[in-house]
Amino acid sequence: MHGWRNQRRGGRIEVICGPMFSGKTEEMLRRLRREQIAGRRPIVLIPPRGRYEDKIESRQGEQMAAVASSRACAALQMIQEYDWGGPYGVVAFDEAQWFDDLLEAAVALANAGHRVIVAGLDMDYTGRPFLPMALTMGVAEQVTKLTAVGRCDCEATHTARVGDGEDEGGTWEPMCRQCWKEACRQGT
Repeated sequence: MHGWRNQRRGGRIEVICGPMFSGKTEEMLRRLRREQIAGRRPIVLIPPRGRYEDKIESRQGEQMAAVASSRACAALQMIQEYDWGGPYGVVAFDEAQWFDDLLEAAVALANAGHRVIVAGLDMDYTGRPFLPMALTMGVAEQVTKLTAVGRCDCEATHTARVGDGEDEGGTWEPMCRQCWKEACRQGT
């Protein structure tokens, strides 16, 4: 039998990025639900430092099971051990900016024929790119950069820390570049 259904599909890397509150996880979940409808079983990895340890959840309440791991390359072993779908498998990483080995894992998975979906912050609150995300964007077949609604009702592309605390302990707000620059000057 000939046709596109019998041809081995090549792997690919898709990156979904943007500031906090831009809908990155929601977009990832939308793509993963489509994969499930097509009969492909996704595996989702999250860093252990996130809000959840066994799922991803959008701000709208959509959820999907996930595995907490400190290393993105753990997905390679999980796929071999649990047979998550062979060359048509889907591997997703949420909060991907925290995986130092993201590039290595994403490239290895895509080269093995898997669809890799990566979602995470592209920049930290100081405006510096998260290196794992920046490097992975450079080799991705598709990059989707989302924006949020900022404090001035604008297209927010930055995340500002506006309260006390570090990492997840702070108060965060999406802002446009101008509002972000003003917030940085004020030290908020």
